[in-house]
Amino acid sequence: MRKRKLKLPVTAILFLTLAACCVALSGLTDIGGQGFIRVFSIAVSVAMWICLIAGYVLLILYYKKQDPPEHKRGIGLISFFTNRYGTVCDFALIITVIALIVCVIVGVKTVLIYSILFGLIFLFINLHAVFDGRYVNAQLSKRRREGNE
Repeated sequence: MRKRKLKLPVTAILFLTLAACCVALSGLTDIGGQGFIRVFSIAVSVAMWICLIAGYVLLILYYKKQDPPEHKRGIGLISFFTNRYGTVCDFALIITVIALIVCVIVGVKTVLIYSILFGLIFLFINLHAVFDGRYVNAQLSKRRREGNE
């Protein structure tokens, strides 16, 4: 029997990744600047919010088309290490938070490093919400059941 491919809301994940890139770019912005820097700062901020809203709207619309998950495990945001994809995101989130704490303790003065770390944390929190959520876990458990039958 051929394994079914895991259905993911790729466009929503792309928009959430772009929002995280905008957060990482925020270290290059200066809202009080003049000319191009000011326009760039406003564009990055607007793009982050548009990508974030579009990503979650697409995610909600994608999940409304899916069958509701059979098992009720609770909110995906507070469940960690539930599957292989979620475990990768959770470990990456933990490593990034540790890197941020180390940078604070060491006293790194570069704003760009902090904005990149915050962008990565933002990305991994969003991916954690997608991959550790109930819909992805329901798909994976359905695949496991069909593989055992």
